[in-house]
Amino acid sequence: PHIWHGNSLSGIAAYDGLFQGAPQFFDVVLMNPPFGGKEGKEAQTPYEYKTGATQVLFLQNVLNHMKTGSKCGIVLDEGVLFRVDAEAFVKTKRKLLEECDVYCIVSLPGGIVKLVRYNEKRDALDYLFDLDEMVGDPRDSGRATQCKIHYSFAPSMHDGVLYMATHLSGPPIDQPAYSPWKSWHDPERCFRGSALLAFDIRSDRVLWWDTLIPKEGCRCLLHDEERGLLYALSYPRDHLIVYDIKTRKMRDLGRIGSINAQVLFLDARHRVWTTDDYGHLVRYDPEKDRIERSPYVLPHNDLYQTGWHSVFYDAVRAPDGRSVFATTWNGNPYMMRIWPDEGDWGRVENLGPVTPDHDPTQPELYFLDHCGGLTIGGDGQLYYVASKWPRKDYYAEPDKVAGVVWRLDPATHQRQEVAVLQKPEGRSQYVSRGGVDHNGDLFFGHVGFPRPVGMFKVTVPAERKRPNSHLPIRMWG
Repeated sequence: PHIWHGNSLSGIAAYDGLFQGAPQFFDVVLMNPPFGGKEGKEAQTPYEYKTGATQVLFLQNVLNHMKTGSKCGIVLDEGVLFRVDAEAFVKTKRKLLEECDVYCIVSLPGGIVKLVRYNEKRDALDYLFDLDEMVGDPRDSGRATQCKIHYSFAPSMHDGVLYMATHLSGPPIDQPAYSPWKSWHDPERCFRGSALLAFDIRSDRVLWWDTLIPKEGCRCLLHDEERGLLYALSYPRDHLIVYDIKTRKMRDLGRIGSINAQVLFLDARHRVWTTDDYGHLVRYDPEKDRIERSPYVLPHNDLYQTGWHSVFYDAVRAPDGRSVFATTWNGNPYMMRIWPDEGDWGRVENLGPVTPDHDPTQPELYFLDHCGGLTIGGDGQLYYVASKWPRKDYYAEPDKVAGVVWRLDPATHQRQEVAVLQKPEGRSQYVSRGGVDHNGDLFFGHVGFPRPVGMFKVTVPAERKRPNSHLPIRMWG
């Protein structure tokens, strides 16, 4: 056989001794190329349409090595099919359609979810297992699928267990979309329920799993490790759920509203905090066994907002251990600092908007105007990612919206731009969550469109690192 080892894009060989005499063109090509990478000029040079997108270069590579009459089967992300805003994507697809016969495009159904972990030694991602297979709820069952984990990783420090709970929105295999209300009473179609898994990070084993919330997804998860309890928000009904890990019993504590907050946090008195539809603080007090609502509305732009949809998107405990930084999930999101144990309803300090001004006569686009990824670095500073655009009518040029990493000093609340996240396939502003590793480097999870979703790593200067920068670990998803 002819075997070649090297960089397929640049053509630079690591070893080509077994490739002598191999043909330049091929009868059959089968390929599952990497995608989501960003290639440099060396890899782009041999190709007609220059781009940093790895998968588009590989597609051109395939076209350059196919014989007349040959066949190819290739696995690509859907961004290659649907992106129309980048020249290399468009011209490569035009070449494909004009010079080849495309017989079949198979789009795999939503709901194929894998547990993914960053591997420091390999500086790459590990794909650990298919979640639907692990919980016995196969993606082709005809039900709505176990399609994702939505802000619902919660660690256990004393035993090395990572709890995770699934969310819904992935349709059945033969349906284009899923409506939880339409299928609520349909035993063949409705979502089975959020699956809760206990994963041992030391042995890479799932110890057990359970159905956390029947028929509903888990929007976010919190672990009160001292009391052995998990708290969750359900979707679509927006109920607060408590789960006793020892007895594996769930209890519904009641409804919050209609619009899910995206995070829960815990105070020193074991009270669980979140928000309702109109931006009021909501808390569950386990001593009273009651859900309570604040009379006050969280900070928002009162020029054109009322507080509606000012629900929490992300929150992280401040270095002082007594307060929490939080941001909202609405257009023109605000940052705030909350001391939950001060006064009847805590003390809230308004730190102002985190994205630039925009034209208030136009609709707010939450997926462009966004802030998330709050995390405390090894230097004790708050880091987060917020959208930034060059002009007020940002919706007119969505691909110019950038995801900027900011650093905020908890002592002075002064902010500074640190980096701009670069994603070869398109926008990078919709960051969901952030984290810091033991070395002090930052990680940000990116979701939304254009796909694929993925993870950013931001290397922090040595002077801003310290040993065990990841401690204390965040206990909510």
